[in-house]
Amino acid sequence: MKKTAAFFDFDGTMLTTHTARLVGKYLRDTGSRYFAGRRLSFLFLLRMLFCRFLRKAGVISEKKMAEVLISFYRGRSARAVEEWATGFYREYVKPEFSGVVLDIVSYHRKKGHMLVIVSGQVRTVLKHAAADLGFDHMICTDLEINRAGRFTGRASGTICVDSNKSELARAFALDNGIDLESSFSYGNSDADESILAMAGNPVAVEPTARLEAIARERGWRIINH
Repeated sequence: MKKTAAFFDFDGTMLTTHTARLVGKYLRDTGSRYFAGRRLSFLFLLRMLFCRFLRKAGVISEKKMAEVLISFYRGRSARAVEEWATGFYREYVKPEFSGVVLDIVSYHRKKGHMLVIVSGQVRTVLKHAAADLGFDHMICTDLEINRAGRFTGRASGTICVDSNKSELARAFALDNGIDLESSFSYGNSDADESILAMAGNPVAVEPTARLEAIARERGWRIINH
């Protein structure tokens, strides 16, 4: 007998904000010029802000934006980042979960549905959320680590954004005997269109204007935080 799953995007869906903004808040609050033992580059921060502007304007792809964010980790100790992520999750990420979405997660857990996070976010941060909330699996972006135990600034494998999200989720469903027609999918942005269309029960959460228009046209459920 096939299983039913509930696929959840993370930033802007499970969270009422985005992890990158919370990292910025952490840096402002601590007033630190260093992150995981290495100095923060002012030029990198400018590049990130500029790329975010270009992404919102539709000039660059979600994948390109993800590559820029991933490069933030270049040269940093994997162990130091892991230690940082523990406190960052507890103090900055956890308070930003949507109460509405947490109730939905609880509903699916009680129903015995397989809980799966599908996000372009890196595993270092997501694994704390998955463990805390009782998720069964994560489909996300892994970071490449060199022999010295430092991040290279590149992804290890596929960057989980845009159509890659649904392709990875479909492969996961096939490997794990999941019936997509009876399954649920939750997302908030234009980039989540394919992951929502993949499941028989798509739900747009606090959607962007474009995703809301798509959801209304296709009769998808819409909820707000």
